[in-house]
Amino acid sequence: MKNDGRDDTRIFAVALGIFIVALPVIFQIARAFPRSPWTPLLGAMPLVPAAVALFAVVRFVRLLTEQQRRVLLESLIFGFGATAFLSISIGFLQNAGLPLFSWVWVLPLMAILWLLGLFLASRSSF
Repeated sequence: MKNDGRDDTRIFAVALGIFIVALPVIFQIARAFPRSPWTPLLGAMPLVPAAVALFAVVRFVRLLTEQQRRVLLESLIFGFGATAFLSISIGFLQNAGLPLFSWVWVLPLMAILWLLGLFLASRSSF
């Protein structure tokens, strides 16, 4: 059976979802048991879905045609640029009194904006 990339996209989306859900849960557990010998291992657990997502992306990109790679590049540019814009904006707003923003959320934000950019770039190309 030929892999058309849909499996990789699903794997990526599920891994990203697990990562986003796991972060606050792990933070709460780590705060509740700060002296536990399991805390470092617990803190590293979000790396598992992040690694799964990375391998899904690499597999996905290897299957792409030249036009699809162009769409992917445009979506990455959008995701990176929008994340940079939001990060800088949040930094300026923090100077104006906005509460501190945890940088651990930057990667999920970038991934979500990348997926949005992929949707937008693929619609404009076809």
